[in-house]
Amino acid sequence: MKAIGPFEKPIPPETLKKVAAVVPRVEIRDIRLVGLSASLKSAPAPKSQTSVDLDHEVASERAQDGVLFIARVRFKLSASGTGEEAAEFMNLKAAFQLLYSVEGPDSVEDDQLIAFGEINAVHTAWPYFRELVQNISGRMALVPMTVPLLKIGPTAQASHREMQADRTATAKSLQAGRAEAQEGPVGSLPRRKGPSKRRRPAKSRQA
Repeated sequence: MKAIGPFEKPIPPETLKKVAAVVPRVEIRDIRLVGLSASLKSAPAPKSQTSVDLDHEVASERAQDGVLFIARVRFKLSASGTGEEAAEFMNLKAAFQLLYSVEGPDSVEDDQLIAFGEINAVHTAWPYFRELVQNISGRMALVPMTVPLLKIGPTAQASHREMQADRTATAKSLQAGRAEAQEGPVGSLPRRKGPSKRRRPAKSRQA
């Protein structure tokens, strides 16, 4: 993965100030999935390494005289092999719509709302996107992909390594589980044979 998450660079202080000015004046009203497409082009080779690229875009607008604020966050994920198997084998696109109510809309500038949508809306939609990716990849019979925490700047690369390590650990766990299922229940012990009981011959009664 070239960069995990939308924030490859640190957020400018000016942008953070704009977001901070909006946060006390808004409240989320609704979040919903409004678009989804997913495709599995081919099954990856067993034990092959996977490279995952993520991208996003945000569109924001006011509604109902500025009392409501709508942010639409679109995510795009592409998974491909590495080395000789570098072709894309799976992609997923998802769009989430977030609805916020704005208190005192006249006191909030448009550029402040746009900055809020670029930062806060993405952060809010991120766990919904994570659940969707894990669910869809599992339904495709792939090793479930767990999108890590949303991080900013240099920590993005560390998140990428966490995701790759998590997928490797999950794959090993699944293989171990299949092996244990074939061998028998985990923690089962062989039954011990108790001492054999010898039958004593019955004494014949004399008349």
